[in-house]
Amino acid sequence: MKKYGVLGRVWENVVITVGLSLAMMVVREIKQGRFYPGNSLDTLMEDFGGILLLVGVLVTTFQLMYGYYAIEGQKITFGYTRKRCFLEMQEVKLISTAVIFVIHILFNLRQMNFEYGKKIIWIVGICLMLQSVGELVSIFQMRNTWFSMIILTTVSAFMGFTAGYGVLSIINGEKGEGSFSVEIFNQAPVLCSSIFIVGILCLIGVSWKLWKKAEVSI
Repeated sequence: MKKYGVLGRVWENVVITVGLSLAMMVVREIKQGRFYPGNSLDTLMEDFGGILLLVGVLVTTFQLMYGYYAIEGQKITFGYTRKRCFLEMQEVKLISTAVIFVIHILFNLRQMNFEYGKKIIWIVGICLMLQSVGELVSIFQMRNTWFSMIILTTVSAFMGFTAGYGVLSIINGEKGEGSFSVEIFNQAPVLCSSIFIVGILCLIGVSWKLWKKAEVSI
């Protein structure tokens, strides 16, 4: 089960995120006709950092949406406890997010200031919130009821629409990070951050309660 270990899954998330981001940026630059010798490398690097955020959020959320159903049940048959499975999923979530944001920051060092730092906090909050929702949906899916299937279908459709819209926006010339600009966070960053923290912790708590009692079948 080494393939499904924490570092292996983090590596998978990061590689897929970087690969898809590069592919989308290349397609966008070709479509916009901006691949020429005089084009600024610094601009391309900053654009890549923005695209990386959007792709990273989507990749890690999708991974969590199907993680419990597709992987954790198998790990339990190999002697893993439910608690260990759950904690490893939290590690995958946090480390993947941290690595993706570190890469983004490295590509945008020249932009880093207090205002940009607040924007990063906002995007981190969105990322962790969406991942926690994906995690909860994955556990619901294991209950194998019509209600869980409705939830899975609805969330999958929403994520699919978001992914498609994000890809088209980037190819048409928008930066990925622009999709996360919300004025309310700039007006009340402490309040919004607190709401994110409470919301994420509540989602994690509900996920654990459901995971402890979820039926695992292979």
